[in-house]
Amino acid sequence: MPARTSAGTIRTRLLGIVLAALLPLLVLGGWQAALAYRDSQSLVANRLRANTWAMSDRGRDPFVVARHLLVMASQHPDVHGATARCNAVLGDVRRQATGTVNVLRTDVQGVVRCSGMPFEPGQRVDHGEWWQRARAGEGMVLSKPRMGEVSHKPVIVLGLRLGDATGKFDGTLSAGISLEELHADLRRQVAGKRGTALLVDARGQTILSAGEGRIPRIGPPRRALSEPQHIMTDRGEDWIYVASPLFGDTLYAVYAEERSTLATRALMRMWLILALPLLAALLATAAIWLGTQRLLLSWFPRLHRLATRFAIGDFAAQDPAFARAPAEIAELAGSLNDMARSLEAHERELHEALEARMALTREVNHRVRNNLQIVISLLTMQAARARDRHEREIVGQVRVRLTALALIQRLIYEGDGGEVGRVNVGTMIGHVCEQMRETHRHAEGITLECDIGDAALDVDKAMPLLLFTVEAITNAYRHAFGERREGHIMLRFLAQEGIGMLEIEDDGHGFATEAGQRRMGLDLMEAFAAQLGGQTATHADASGVSVTLTFPLV
Repeated sequence: MPARTSAGTIRTRLLGIVLAALLPLLVLGGWQAALAYRDSQSLVANRLRANTWAMSDRGRDPFVVARHLLVMASQHPDVHGATARCNAVLGDVRRQATGTVNVLRTDVQGVVRCSGMPFEPGQRVDHGEWWQRARAGEGMVLSKPRMGEVSHKPVIVLGLRLGDATGKFDGTLSAGISLEELHADLRRQVAGKRGTALLVDARGQTILSAGEGRIPRIGPPRRALSEPQHIMTDRGEDWIYVASPLFGDTLYAVYAEERSTLATRALMRMWLILALPLLAALLATAAIWLGTQRLLLSWFPRLHRLATRFAIGDFAAQDPAFARAPAEIAELAGSLNDMARSLEAHERELHEALEARMALTREVNHRVRNNLQIVISLLTMQAARARDRHEREIVGQVRVRLTALALIQRLIYEGDGGEVGRVNVGTMIGHVCEQMRETHRHAEGITLECDIGDAALDVDKAMPLLLFTVEAITNAYRHAFGERREGHIMLRFLAQEGIGMLEIEDDGHGFATEAGQRRMGLDLMEAFAAQLGGQTATHADASGVSVTLTFPLV
């Protein structure tokens, strides 16, 4: 055996390579990446917040003015009482409210009573969801984008619930804030920027949009009040946005920029900072790859080839190159060689034990067969000496069954090349048919035909199947034909989908003759069928008798 030399362990070699190559990279790269990431995140968040707050400060003005004027107008007696001067008062309010298209007063039925713009008598606004919410007692409400009933311009309605002296609903006072002016203001605010300004509702649905991006919807805007949020557009663009409330929890201003644009400078700075660690990573990776390939990985194909040769029985295989391998690899190769020698010795012992067992089995089988043949010969002699016909039949039946058992014993160990302990059904029943023809050769007018499919059974199932077959054929020979002594017996065996079926039929006269003896034979067949876990079915009529056995093959 080649001497085993140690040139250091795999663990120490790999540990030295990894620490030498990655320690500077880990320290420098981690520190620089943390700084760059924090700076870029801070830059993104601060820039978005600044733009969003500036936009919301300007965009909030129309709503603040409209809210203030609605509260003041609601206290005016001409407006509250919807007098003849109400239209003039509301006209003055409309002109004072920047961005407000119209101001109108409705009664408890939703009918327009007065307005800052001319209106048709009897016009109603009670179909608007904002009016229904105001009627339900929500106080100051904001509608979804809609067309003004009087102005016929796109507006967002800011509605105020009015009440009488007892607090009972007394109609509404509302202002239509122009969507066109809100949109124009958004465009002015994003002019010269590479972002997108949005007005969204509480669910994040876009109401107005101005800028380069097309963002029909964002996530819940409340999440974007404190931290920037990400959204992926339909075109696969990644945008970052921040939200600021314009009107309570109902309307939000949002400013968004595409991530690639927003973080260009931060990313450039980050890549410059990470250039050195990345270069160190490439060099470290190359060093680790070359080192492990040369010092460790190259030995594993040799180990694989050695183990493969042992697996196919070449226990004498050796590879002297393992003397130069690291200690663990050399020790593993030595262990494989030791294991191969042990396997070779164990295989030799098993082969010798198997030969001895097979010799003993053949001897036992030979003695069992000889004993069965002796018993069969004695029964043959006893039948020849018997003077009574009934006695000869009984001895003959016993001899037939013992002959079947001897057949099983022979087929188990001297079959047609099948697995030891299993019996080929075709071979077994074919021999039985030959024996039954020979046993009943005196019945020259009766023919026995056998149609046998192919299957293999364990001996525990082959034995009762064979005895069932012998009993069924014997029953047919003895009881089917009476004094006529001519006819036909048909045996069929079929194996399909794990189920075996044996059918034996004759064209005799059925159960009319010696019914008691034939019943005893059927009882024996039912007992054999029970051992097989199967079932029997018997059909008899004037054309003959048919016995069918079905059983599981496994």
